[in-house]
Amino acid sequence: MPDFDLKSSITVLSAAAITTIITVFLLLLILVIPGAYWSNAWANSSKLKHLWENENGDKKHLGVAKWFLAPMVYFYFLLFFTSINWPATLACTALGVALLWLLIRKERQLTKKELSEEIGSFLATSLFTSCLMLLPTFLIIKITSSAHNTPKGSPLIIGITVAVIVFVNFLVAVKPGNIKAIKYYLALGLGVLIFILSSFEVIHRIPTGVMEAYKFGNFKAESIVLKESACKTIKLLGITPSENETNQCVLKDSVILSRLGNELYIRNGGIEFTIQTNQVNSWSIINNK
Repeated sequence: MPDFDLKSSITVLSAAAITTIITVFLLLLILVIPGAYWSNAWANSSKLKHLWENENGDKKHLGVAKWFLAPMVYFYFLLFFTSINWPATLACTALGVALLWLLIRKERQLTKKELSEEIGSFLATSLFTSCLMLLPTFLIIKITSSAHNTPKGSPLIIGITVAVIVFVNFLVAVKPGNIKAIKYYLALGLGVLIFILSSFEVIHRIPTGVMEAYKFGNFKAESIVLKESACKTIKLLGITPSENETNQCVLKDSVILSRLGNELYIRNGGIEFTIQTNQVNSWSIINNK
């Protein structure tokens, strides 16, 4: 392992701690925000809330399933049909609007204007909530298709995880009135986040991701140009370097695990070793963006 000086250690620990806290917070937010948005942006203040709330102001599970989950599933159903058949999508959309009208047209305590406003708010909120739900789904796909050497989840595990996220957001939407929202949301979000990270065995991706983002380490180097003494050292380790046009010793396709302190910690093939930074003339990275 490389030797870290005090300044480098403080730098990496501070950056890693701050970035990890922000990352975890954003992940928690993404995982619970669809249900929280549905409740706070529309459901709690809607003139139709008696359809999913009882007299005490608590959510009715069946009502929330009908007005929160069902529109979301219907939206994804439409997305599926959009990719294969536009006429079928238009027909299903018209059918959905007709069903919605049949469900709420009996709300005679509302004027036509109020009813139209509620329908518009419902459609806009449901559409936006469905789009928000795609964020944690994208997170799962991003994790499982990572370029890092981490196990990829099977389709079954991905499906189960997506189902868990949907269920957690259902629980967010039916939050009991006697529980503080922030504690309730954080507990559910933290639980599903731990489930996702442990399911794919990628908990270590956060600190390694921080290292890669700040180029502290864990990034691929296309070439590392070494001084002659360092070149002799890696040859003793069984590594065969190449030469560039100026006959300099070049180490190809390596991973710089850490460049903090006075040493570079490098992996080449299956060999990990350190080189003094003053023995490196230059290095270039592979930018896949």
